[in-house]
Amino acid sequence: MSNRADQKDNLASAQVVEQILDRVLSGRRTEVPDSRVNRWCRHREAAQRAEAMLERDGEVRARLGDDAPDLNASAMHPWAWESARPLWQSGHFRQAVTAAARKVNAETQNKVGRKDVSETRLFQQAFSQDDPKPGQPRLRLMDNGGSDTFRRVHHGAAAFAEGLLRRDPQPQQPR
Repeated sequence: MSNRADQKDNLASAQVVEQILDRVLSGRRTEVPDSRVNRWCRHREAAQRAEAMLERDGEVRARLGDDAPDLNASAMHPWAWESARPLWQSGHFRQAVTAAARKVNAETQNKVGRKDVSETRLFQQAFSQDDPKPGQPRLRLMDNGGSDTFRRVHHGAAAFAEGLLRRDPQPQQPR
């Protein structure tokens, strides 16, 4: 129940340790009980839980059936992640996804120089396989060699944007 380091060293270490613990154990601030004996006991218990989780995460996911790959946010486009990060880190996941979608929409408007359309129509027109028109540039993910691949890739990009930007209908209460 005593500390090996002095208070100043513990406080300095806590800055880094708390960031790691928040990332590994998102609910640790409410799930790990506080100690009245020593303020660092809570950190110690959280560190022990985090260590066990990191060591056995693959086994738990495999045994519970969720063996899906982890998504590394640093691999996301900065437009999406930089706008979503603060909300995601505070546990506001739905709002984070919405913020990312809005940012991608706004930056795409900027990229093609169009403020007259947005969301689904913006991406449908930007990825249209028609030739560009004055005031209506096109985005190209690959060279158009007249292949089905070109057509499918651009149709897929427009369809993905439509799925991302479609507004969720609000649930209605039974009468």
